[in-house]
Amino acid sequence: IIPGKYLTEIGPWLYNTKLIGQNLFFDLRFTIHHGLWLTNYVDTMIAEKVIRQGHKSGFGLDALVLKYLNITIDKKLQQEIAFTAINKTEFIEYLAQDVKYLNTIHEKQNQELLDKKLKKVFYFIENKFVSCLAYSAYHGFQADKPYLIDLIAKRQNKLAEVVKKLDEQILLTNSEQFITYNSSTLFEQESKVVDINWN
Repeated sequence: IIPGKYLTEIGPWLYNTKLIGQNLFFDLRFTIHHGLWLTNYVDTMIAEKVIRQGHKSGFGLDALVLKYLNITIDKKLQQEIAFTAINKTEFIEYLAQDVKYLNTIHEKQNQELLDKKLKKVFYFIENKFVSCLAYSAYHGFQADKPYLIDLIAKRQNKLAEVVKKLDEQILLTNSEQFITYNSSTLFEQESKVVDINWN
């Protein structure tokens, strides 16, 4: 709960302290904006993604607090804060609650990473890459727009050709489980349509 103008004043402390955060891709863009390139951090959301190895859900702070501490936290104020000045006691209390469990979560995740032999994957690859993503998201990158538009058009044409060939192969082999029959108007003959999303 620090106004941005004070971030540079506490910069030396931030550089020399291990920061533990949840979804630091969001937070690091603010520090980059104020000229602070922080690398001594741990992202509990990324740690959980590494631990879960491919599962697509259960990475939010509320899910982690429930998993590691068996406590249910209320996140409904989160959206309201985004559009409101932080001048209410309940908002400050909510923000404090948002960070109070992170150290315990980090310690328990550390043990899971060790048990699953995933510490190097997390600490030397996934966790370090968060600051790179934050930097790219904040600064963006230059692109040759005409070249990209032309490239996309060429790839879409190529994709259409490949999809047509794949459809033809399905129709040729008469693979009924992948074929539907389309009779869109009263005057057209019933036609076979391949019912596969090749994407």
